[in-house]
This record gives sequence, structure tokens and C-alpha cells, in this order.
Amino acid sequence: MLNAVAPSRHRLALAIAMLPLGLAFIAGAAHAASPGTAKPEPPIYQLVTRWEGNGAPMANATVCLKADTPATIRDAAKTGGDAWEFGFHVTPAAGDLLQVDVAARFGDHPVVHEVVRGKPGEAMAVQFPATPDSAPRTLRVSAIKGCPAAAKAAG
Repeated sequence: MLNAVAPSRHRLALAIAMLPLGLAFIAGAAHAASPGTAKPEPPIYQLVTRWEGNGAPMANATVCLKADTPATIRDAAKTGGDAWEFGFHVTPAAGDLLQVDVAARFGDHPVVHEVVRGKPGEAMAVQFPATPDSAPRTLRVSAIKGCPAAAKAAG
């Protein structure tokens, strides 16, 4: 015949207590795997830059970047030696403003690291000090949500 032993009251109580935890774990795993809980994509911004020296434009560049991804613009005219390199990181700021973190280097030498805030489309200025080789310079940056430049290039 069968030699099964009836479960003790302690084992039975433990099994009953564990059942809701197991169901909660399964429900949590199913919720985490559902497509409705995926992290939304960060917004894309278009950054327009204008490099000025002595009040005259020297170079312009437009770049599109995600809010959580930095972008770099390097002086393409320099094929060797020291070249200007600008790093940008755009994030939303309080009050419908955009924040642009600007880091500039000349070769291996950091020159400016500044954070500017402004309304979308508004030009924000980053001032560069004079050097023995040049007068003070200004980098004007403006950022907007979206990337019209990419749509224009594709169309």
C-alpha cells in the first residue's frame, strides 16, 4: 500500500505562506517583460553651433544627438597636430529650458568647460579667453527638440 506521510501542520502553513510570494514573483516578472513598461527613448536635439572670432563667423556646424549621448565636433581642417575639439551634451532643464554642457579642447589642452541654459532655439554664448595666438572668441550654440536637419538631408 501507500506509505505516504501526511504533512505536518508547520509544513502546510509554510506552503500556504509561500504561495502568495510565488504568485507575486510570477506577476512581477510578467509585468517587467511586458512591452508597455519599456523605458522611453530619450529625446533627440538638434544643436547648431557658430564659432566666431573678432565678431566674424569662422565656422558653423549642426549636429543631432540624443539627450543622454554626448556629441563631438572636431576641426576637420586640421589633419595633424593640435585641433579644436568641442564636446556637447544637451539635456532638458527646469522651466522648459534646455541645458548645453560645452567642453572645448585645443589638442590635449582643455580650454573651456561651461554649462549654458536657454530656451529652445535661443542662441547661448560661451566665451573663450584670448591666447597669445588669438583674440577672444565666442561659440554660439542653440538647441531645439527634434532634428530637422536630418529630415532635410534625407528628403
